[in-house]
Amino acid sequence: MKKKENEKSEGRAILNISLPPPRKIFSFVFVSVFCLIFYLSIKGTWDFQRLARKGALFSGDEPKYLRMVESLAKYGQFDISRIVLTPEEKEAVKKKAEQLGPHRWGDLYVIGIHGGIYCLHMPGFPLLILPSYKLDSIIFPNDPKKASGRLKFLPQKLALTRLWLLGISLLSFILLFRLLDRLFFSLILKAVLFMLFILNSPFSDYSFRFYPDVVATFFCLLALNAIFYPFYERRANDFFLVCGIGFLPWFHQRFIPLSLGLFLALLFFRKRANISFKRIAAIILLLALVSLPYFYYFYHITGNPSPLSISRAHGEVYARLNTLSLGFFGNLFSRTMGIVWAYPWVILFFFGTYLGWKKDRIRALSLLTIFIPYYLMCSAGIPWSGVTLPPGRFLMPLFPIFLIFGGMAIHNLIRDYSHLKLIFYVAYFSLILLNKLLWYINFNFTYSHITAEDLVWIIKSIGLILFMYGSLIIAEKFVFLKKLSPKD
Repeated sequence: MKKKENEKSEGRAILNISLPPPRKIFSFVFVSVFCLIFYLSIKGTWDFQRLARKGALFSGDEPKYLRMVESLAKYGQFDISRIVLTPEEKEAVKKKAEQLGPHRWGDLYVIGIHGGIYCLHMPGFPLLILPSYKLDSIIFPNDPKKASGRLKFLPQKLALTRLWLLGISLLSFILLFRLLDRLFFSLILKAVLFMLFILNSPFSDYSFRFYPDVVATFFCLLALNAIFYPFYERRANDFFLVCGIGFLPWFHQRFIPLSLGLFLALLFFRKRANISFKRIAAIILLLALVSLPYFYYFYHITGNPSPLSISRAHGEVYARLNTLSLGFFGNLFSRTMGIVWAYPWVILFFFGTYLGWKKDRIRALSLLTIFIPYYLMCSAGIPWSGVTLPPGRFLMPLFPIFLIFGGMAIHNLIRDYSHLKLIFYVAYFSLILLNKLLWYINFNFTYSHITAEDLVWIIKSIGLILFMYGSLIIAEKFVFLKKLSPKD
């Protein structure tokens, strides 16, 4: 009898050990459901379907990234001259480069000091998709007879590259869930935020286009998790920090301020995350080491290690201080490119920053330290919006921060609910939806230089922002039934 009872108890013990805890099961189911929703929302789109079809067409800056990845896959170099020039043409270009130094070639390309042709766009995205692209080249080899457009070198299909991009998107959802799950305990709130991210943000629209913004969002989410909710294994956490912060500039020079903001947030949040000075020093050393190839990349092309040197070699640095105010308000309120009109829930970001500051200043300051430098960088860019539809491509890595502050506003509404507070938020959303019908706020900001009309719209935009914050502050003090205490 005792032997049988021991066997049963051992069986139960084995069963208990093999089953994951209920919270992990729930997390798996939650993320799986929203991954399925994401897949169903994008599987019928042209961007998703074209990658598994023969003769897919690419537009905008996509051909530049594809030329880079083709050169890497075929020749192992960033120089694309072998795929765009004959040997005779390449020799002529090299001689001209030796005489004149780096200079403009074609559309957003420069000729390096050694005669190679390099794109102004950074090679981080081509490097990231290189393994899947190489496999596509082997499984679906190029057929010049069936190739379309200017990209005659492409594999017949990019099916595995599509799968690779899908994997990056799904990993982003896992990281986003990990972040939101530790910030908010409400299941409904997390579900709402996920639905907004999938169905009403630029993420889904750009997930299967050859731009670096979605993969940059993945690395930003990796760093955000490692900073605010460190992974259990310290070495893994430090590795993720270095990868998240260190690899972002490889996607584009504009991500340098984002990396800087993430690093500063790490310093602000160090004590809360229980990260010692010794570990911070080690992370700084590792970041310095991994940045050396980055500066060498520019030095190899232009003879100057500055990240701006390749733009200067092309003839123009694509950022201006006098564009900053246009982008700062245009990214928010421009009729065609304003994210407030495209994604109305972003209005909660304004209210969430105020409420988040009152509740947890260190966390709010750390998040704003990440947000502000990169937002200013995007605002100063020429053009500040990227001139792509749907809007918000440049701002894509900031959307998790929009979600966090928006979630703080919704959490405050749920926790300290009152009918007047609900009416307050509904009124703002109603005004946004009404504006999309009537356009009584119709700001068509320009992209490069401020005009007199732009100046009027900037003043009106400042008034709108002050009105939003002012109305919330007054409502918190005199209208809502329960005020948020800093100790809550």
